[in-house]
Amino acid sequence: MTLGQRYYETGLEHVTIKVLADDYFDSDPDVFISKVNEEPTSSLDSEWYCERDGSETCIIHNGEFEIGGTFYIGVKCDRACKYMLRAWFTSEIDLKESSRSQKRFDGYSTQILKYYIESETEDGATTESIEIVVLPEETYVPIDVHVSLDNNFYLIEEKPAPHITDNGVAVKFGESDYNWCVKCYVYIIVNIV
Repeated sequence: MTLGQRYYETGLEHVTIKVLADDYFDSDPDVFISKVNEEPTSSLDSEWYCERDGSETCIIHNGEFEIGGTFYIGVKCDRACKYMLRAWFTSEIDLKESSRSQKRFDGYSTQILKYYIESETEDGATTESIEIVVLPEETYVPIDVHVSLDNNFYLIEEKPAPHITDNGVAVKFGESDYNWCVKCYVYIIVNIV
């Protein structure tokens, strides 16, 4: 895959490569990405790799690629599986600076949300926790949510799994959690399945 200028609008986007398992329970495709190895098939011959159960999302950070550069992508299944492969540029959405409280995300997309945790709430109380809720507009749509405590999304899940609400997913992060911080950003990676 050669990266083109089209859709690289701000120069701050990351590259997202997603392998979507057609049948989530039986398919387990893993993705391996390299700038030099033309046939990456393991973590040993790849600069980036994702090997979770089911679908995979790899994010290549801005600054780790150049427009016109080439990525070699290998997909490996431990057993027979079917999948779709997608690649696109993804921007970070700053939830504090956004003028909207509702966002619309496309199906099969990945969004990177960032949120700055203030040390005090608007009424002057000490911030003890935050909760971010992701809800579909209509009927329930499978959503994966992962938290990163810094802008290195390569190790995508640094905190316990989010909890399911009536029709969505929520992440609560607070003083009782390891690495709780104030005056810092947390990043929420949202995969719309």
